[in-house]
Formats: sequence, C-alpha cells, structure tokens
Amino acid sequence: MEGRPLIMSDVPSTVPQTRQGFFEQAINAFLQKEREKKPKAPPGKFNKAPWLAAAARQAPHLTMATHLPKATHTDSKATPLVMASVTEGSRPEIGTHSLRTSDVMDAAGATALPVWNFLNTPVEGLEPLKPYWHYLRAGDADAIAALSPDASKALAYAQAFKSVVTGQGEGRIFRSDAMAKQLFWPVAPQEGQLDVCDDSHFILLQPLHSSLVAQAVDDAWQAMRFSAENVEARKARKEGKASDYKERFFPDEAIRVVGSREKPQNVSSLNSKRRARGVMLSCAPTDLGQRYDRHAINPKYHSTVIDRLMMREAVRQPLMQLVQHYTNNPQNNMDFRNKWDALVDAIGSAFLAEAATLRSSLKPGWSADKNCALNKEEELWLDPGRCQFDEGFKKNYDQGGWMDVIASRFSRALTDSLKTVFIRAERLDLASSMDSAVYNVLARTLLLEGTWPTPLRRKSVEDRAADRAMYEENRRQHQDDAATPSAKQGVTP
Repeated sequence: MEGRPLIMSDVPSTVPQTRQGFFEQAINAFLQKEREKKPKAPPGKFNKAPWLAAAARQAPHLTMATHLPKATHTDSKATPLVMASVTEGSRPEIGTHSLRTSDVMDAAGATALPVWNFLNTPVEGLEPLKPYWHYLRAGDADAIAALSPDASKALAYAQAFKSVVTGQGEGRIFRSDAMAKQLFWPVAPQEGQLDVCDDSHFILLQPLHSSLVAQAVDDAWQAMRFSAENVEARKARKEGKASDYKERFFPDEAIRVVGSREKPQNVSSLNSKRRARGVMLSCAPTDLGQRYDRHAINPKYHSTVIDRLMMREAVRQPLMQLVQHYTNNPQNNMDFRNKWDALVDAIGSAFLAEAATLRSSLKPGWSADKNCALNKEEELWLDPGRCQFDEGFKKNYDQGGWMDVIASRFSRALTDSLKTVFIRAERLDLASSMDSAVYNVLARTLLLEGTWPTPLRRKSVEDRAADRAMYEENRRQHQDDAATPSAKQGVTP
C-alpha cells in the first residue's frame, strides 16, 4: 500500500445502503484479499477498474463446466461441458443430477483461474447466498451496474463474463477426441439390427469425468475421515486404547492423481482445491458370506498377533465397557468388584473366541513355512493341526509351556493398554487384580484346548489324511526350493 495513493476501490465499502452496494462490496472484498495474497504486486494492479478490464479480456480463455475431459487425460482437446438440468430421481444412476445444488460449478483454463475466483465470489447480504456469476447469468441489473460507473463498460464486462457462465462464447466449437475415452457398447434390441445412428442402441461405459460429483465425494470423504470423532477413534485404535467413538472408513478405497500434483490447476479450479486428489470407492460386489474385516490377519507376516486380536471389535467392546464402568463407579464395593470381574472374564473369552476364528481360517501346517515370522509359542497356539504330521512340533505342543506364555502376554498387553487410566486414578490395585484375573481365564481355557485341540476333535480320519498329504507336498516343495541354488552352484559352465 505504501508508495501509491489510496483510492476508494482499495477499501472494502461499509455496509451498503442499496442492493447494488452489496455487489460493489463483494468486488472490493475480493480485490482486497487478492492484494493481501500478493503484497509485492505492482501498484494499482488490484484496483477495481484496471483489474476488471483485464479480467474481461481473459474471460474467453476460461470455460465453466460440470464435466471436464482433461480429468480423463490432460492432453485431451475435447470441449468441457455444462450438464443440462435433470430432474432429481429421473435417472437411476448416481451423477451430477443427484446433487441438490445448482450453484456449484467448476472452471477450466489455468491462465484465467483468478477470473473464475472472482466470478465465484459469494455476494454477502443477499439471501440466499449465491456466487456473483449466478446474478450475471440471470442478467441482474444491479450486478452489472456494480462492475463500473460507466454503463457501456459495465455492460461489456458483463457480456464477457456471461459468455463464460453460459458457455456461449463466440466461435465455440463442441468436439471430442480419443483421449476423452468415451467408450460406447452396442446393445441392439435384436441381433443384426444395430443402427449406428440410433443412440438408444449404445450404452456409455466410460462417461465424462464429473468434477462436481468428485468434489461432493471428496467433501464427504474429508468430513468423515478427519472429523474430531474419527481422529480420536483412529488414535485410540493405534495406541490400543478404548474410545467412545467407533472408527468409520470406506473399505478398499483408493486415491488417484488427477492431472498432476505439481499443477492441479491445469485440469480445473476444483481439482486445484482438491490438490489433484481423486477419491475412488470400491465397487466390488459384497461378499455376503464373510463380513469385511479391516483388521484381517495373516499371522505368517507378524512376530505376534496378540495386539492385532485386541483390536477386534468383539474384544474392544467389553474393554470399553470396563473403562466406562470404572469411570462411572469409582467406589470400591462388592457390586463394583463383581461387575469388574465379569467384564474381565468377558474380555478374555472374546479374545480366545477371536483367536479360534482366526485358527479355523488357516490351513493345518501353515506355520511350517520357512518365511513365517510368528513367534514359536503363538505358532503352537494357532496351528495345532500341524501336530498330526510334525513330531517335533507335537512334542513342543504337548509340553504345554506355550499356554503360560500366551496367557501372560495377553494379560500384560491388556494391563499396559489401561495403565494410564489406573495411574491417573491412583488405582494400581485394579491393574494387578485384572492382570491375574485375565491370566487365570486364558490359562484355564488354553489348558482345556491344549489337552485335546478343538480342530482335531472335529476332523474325520479322511480329513486328517488330506491335511497330512498337503503338508508333505508343501514340505517337499520347500526342500526343492532350498536345494535349487546349491545345485546350480555345483554346475561347471
């Protein structure tokens, strides 16, 4: 601001007395924000008259659209389109017509995006709140008059801006190209009656990218993923703590880069706002036979699975109830102790039930893989079927020392996860009692299972023979793989 005279257009106007004043206030507020963003800009660049004149000259390089071919391929020369209004519910598919607002638009043209930022400025003071371009498209006299005190210049500016928002610029040619990837599939009513001139004989497999739908999905994704409740639930899960909130997520989501991360504005204004992020939700058919489990475990790739089993919903639910019970009932009486013991027992039982589910989903002998990273005690716990055909493994299993180790590890992990609560309340006696109680529950149940493993009780003689044959085949394969390198080293070229 220093070094040039202050003029009225530099300062946002006070509360306007006329309807035209609201539009002038919106223009001045926008220019003031632009001036603050670029303090080193030449003096006078963001004065109202010269800036609007330059913006009107740049307007032909800007295209307002709902569907952008450059989002499919950045080299596409196809024409961006504004979708005609479609009555909600008139089509079964989800698309731009599903959005409940018609005041959200995107714009393409990197060199003229500041012009779009101006046209997209909301006009505060008028109800309902709408962007400036909405009034220009409708030919609002006050919106036009606010552009310049000279009526002829104001009309010329308005016509230049209106050509952007209506998509009716001079010499505009609508075209497509191969890079838009418009894929049509013939669906003739009867074989041999395909008419290439009849649109009803084709369906569009690859529609144009709808930037508005992408923005709506991104807004919902951001609101859900980074809400205060979800952040707290996610943090509690990672730290192995209880939370009052349930973590929400989209299963099997993916993020693709639309355009480039370096210059997302080359695709569109909204793509720049999204930082070239394109959220893709899974469209795979639902497996009704198996509930989706975000914390699915393959024990071969972990040194321990105890912490992961603790993250299961069935274990976390009684754990959260335990925390709530203690928080709501700080006194130490008989009712408190009875409820406490019941919840501790429920936690141990839920943990063992989740382990049994995991064990039943694995093939006998899976832990014999030379690349298995799981510790020996948990291998014995989760792969009892291997005892049928591995004498060394069976010997270690029958010794039973692994039961004490598993019970001790889980009770210690559970106590550690709640230690902060106990320390804060100065109730370390609860930590000690819970540690021993959980240990007793697990040790007692593991002893019963270890005496006669559940998987073996339920298998017929034929099933056991099949398991042994599969194990022997896998072992021979591993032996062949191990012998191959040494055999090659002994060959003289």
